[in-house]
Amino acid sequence: MNIDIPAKTKVKATIYGRSFDLSKPTVSQIEKLQASMKGVDEKDSVGIMKKWTADLGLPIDFADTMEVDHFLQVVETICGTKKK
Repeated sequence: MNIDIPAKTKVKATIYGRSFDLSKPTVSQIEKLQASMKGVDEKDSVGIMKKWTADLGLPIDFADTMEVDHFLQVVETICGTKKK
């Protein structure tokens, strides 16, 4: 069995008419997110998620203008799983 992964995955997103090249998170970025979410109130988790997605290519000032469901859709897409 062979595995060939030639490059990191990029996600091209068009949100409200603007285009973004987003990165899929690395193992390290997922670990950092998980550590920063421990013991955090749900109201504070959105701010942490905005900073995290900024590292993946979605500017915080743009994320602030998004509907929550749309923001979570971006998170689900770049993570490859549904956020609960």
